[in-house]
Amino acid sequence: MYGVIHYLLLFFLDGKSQPISYMIKLPIDTLQNVLNNNNIFDTESTMYKDVIPEMEKLYSDAGVEVKFSPQYYDIETPSECGVILMEDLRPRNFKNANRLEGFDMEHTKCALKKLAQWHAASAVRVEVKGEYPQKVCVGLFTEDFLKMMEQLGKSMTPLYLECVRVYEGHEEYYDSLKRNRENFVQEFAPLLKADPNEFNVLNHGDFWANNIMFQHDDAGKVKETYFVDFQCVRYGSPVNDLYTVLLSSTSLDVKLKYFDYFVKYYHDNLIECL
Repeated sequence: MYGVIHYLLLFFLDGKSQPISYMIKLPIDTLQNVLNNNNIFDTESTMYKDVIPEMEKLYSDAGVEVKFSPQYYDIETPSECGVILMEDLRPRNFKNANRLEGFDMEHTKCALKKLAQWHAASAVRVEVKGEYPQKVCVGLFTEDFLKMMEQLGKSMTPLYLECVRVYEGHEEYYDSLKRNRENFVQEFAPLLKADPNEFNVLNHGDFWANNIMFQHDDAGKVKETYFVDFQCVRYGSPVNDLYTVLLSSTSLDVKLKYFDYFVKYYHDNLIECL
């Protein structure tokens, strides 16, 4: 999300020469300053280095093999924010679905099944090891960040509304969108707080098509699903991730026809994994 991604291709001349590919994510200094030094790279490295292995181990201890993300490599750098070095999934034929077309039925179900596994493990992990570190529980959405969002909203809302006017039929939605933009932060902030009396999980926080990668077999069927980009994780209601992916990343026809089915499908898988 907040960084620049580069791909590294290495060759070893040992008589068995073969390319080895890695992906490295580097911070953008100016953006890091805008975020008031909220080190989201530190959050993401904590996820890859500590939290995700803990969650995967819960499954392996139960005799089930579940992988959530690419291989992460912990390295030291002179950067104050750090970097993220990980396996390049492309050689293993992982790729994103076409975000403009949206997920079909198969890809939606695969994403939801893995999400249910993720949420279940994240909830059990709290029972086993206690609360997550503060930088993981709150993540990017600190009080300072919300204040910054509010300031940006005031300056950007007029431009946003002018863009809305470009679209045919905007009259039907314009007033509603205007109210939404004017009250966005006030309505958004309470949703970020975990209710201790409700079921809570560690949300991915940015769970949409670009952060979900699928591996396909020779017949084109999905055989594995991985998540990437853990800079916006936060502890709270699982509805955050569930609604984000269903509303943002499924194709329109699938969304309209199977929305209720998908919610039940996710819930059934969640219960099975708990």
